[in-house]
Amino acid sequence: MITLNRKTWTKENYQELLQYLKENADDKYKTFHKSLVPDIEAFLGCRVPFLKKTGKEIAKGDIDSYLLYNCHHYYEENMLHGIVISSVKTDFNSRLEYIRVFIPYINNWAVCDSFCANCKDFKNNLDSGFNFIQELLLIDNPYAIRVALVLLLDYYVTPFYLSKIFKILNQIQFDHYYVKMAQAWLLSICYIKYPEETLIFIKQNKLDPWTHNKAISKIRESYRVSKEQKQELLKYKKKSMSLFLFSYINLGDSMNNVLFAFICSTLAGLSTLLGGIIIFFNKKENQKIIATALAFAAGVMITVSITDLIPESFHLLSEYFYVFPTFIILAIFVVIGIIFSMLIDYYLPEQQEGKLYRIGIVSMLAIIAHNIPEGIATFLSTTSNTNLGITLSLAIALHNIPEGISISVPIYYATKSRGRALKYTFISGISELFGAIIAFIFLKDIMNNFIMGCLLASIAGIMMHIASYELLPTSLRYKYKKITLIFFILGSIIMIINHML
Repeated sequence: MITLNRKTWTKENYQELLQYLKENADDKYKTFHKSLVPDIEAFLGCRVPFLKKTGKEIAKGDIDSYLLYNCHHYYEENMLHGIVISSVKTDFNSRLEYIRVFIPYINNWAVCDSFCANCKDFKNNLDSGFNFIQELLLIDNPYAIRVALVLLLDYYVTPFYLSKIFKILNQIQFDHYYVKMAQAWLLSICYIKYPEETLIFIKQNKLDPWTHNKAISKIRESYRVSKEQKQELLKYKKKSMSLFLFSYINLGDSMNNVLFAFICSTLAGLSTLLGGIIIFFNKKENQKIIATALAFAAGVMITVSITDLIPESFHLLSEYFYVFPTFIILAIFVVIGIIFSMLIDYYLPEQQEGKLYRIGIVSMLAIIAHNIPEGIATFLSTTSNTNLGITLSLAIALHNIPEGISISVPIYYATKSRGRALKYTFISGISELFGAIIAFIFLKDIMNNFIMGCLLASIAGIMMHIASYELLPTSLRYKYKKITLIFFILGSIIMIINHML
């Protein structure tokens, strides 16, 4: 059992701490979180609640000797540095000295924003804290400036400081993506709390068009803003002579591969069409092929849900809750997905082409619901880490092929039209690009692990219901029970192997 509350730290003690962090790392969390934090390679994969608990224990002991040995190699070491200095019991001026030392080690938005949220004693030292914020704004470092802006939105959006915030927003001229995003975020919080005063600033400010328009977009995403206010804000968007895409790409190095991210998402999605090739090998209806394809697709859907979607949902939600509440929330959203699938089945009218056509359409809708989050994940991963994006795209492409079978085969044998079968398969595949577009325009800066976790749990519910209620029963109706069992197991095995790669 490691001792965290130490009277003094040695080099050996610190090595024990690193080993303790590695033992509590989670590889799946590491992979997902790396996609959200660009340009950082040295991840262990420790979850935030664990880091907070560890940092608060360290803060009870001698933090000076601890900080002496913190080598800041891993992302988690920087997170712990911030948690420790924001948790230690000390006077405000001493804390500011600790922060000054810490600032050069902040090299990503996650460490910055998490640290600022923990600096609670700024609430009781507003004047001294504001002077310190002005000091940070003079540093030629994008994350020092972001710290200043995030501290302002966390603790200073009050009537007294509002005009000072507007002045700061006008004065910042730093062309960095995460600075601009912080400016937009701060302005959106000002509007949500003080709409009348902030609207005057929105009408006349010196912000560049991208930052100004991003702030308006973030305001319009808020549930605390009325429909009338959202509509009015559209009148104050600034026009830019630059093409939107290229202005977005040029905001920072982390966005230079946005076009490649779209390509990866598109190719991963269109691999679904490869599953449709099977319909070119049989001209006549073959009940064995239908039973085989449906059983195989059922195995794929159920296995993807159990081995991929549900575990990933649990990992994401567990960042916010303890184990039992996480299970409850996950179960709720799985049930929501099942209910949604039942409603689709209930309200989808019977077609003259029969049961097979209905199964193909329902499968297509389920796979579209599955592909959109995949497109979001592929886009976010590739824009932050090209190698990770390529790996994720290949994995998605592999399991999209059997999903294509579950759409093309029933629709082809129901309609006798290869064109129609390929059209619906194409629609399901191209939905992955739609997910990438959603991420590009709306979600890059608001998507979080909680939303993604709930989404994945719901999709798992949809897919399990379709597989068990539509695909398997229809396959068994053809009275090839052994074939159904064999190909159901084969579909499961293939997805398990794909999951392990």
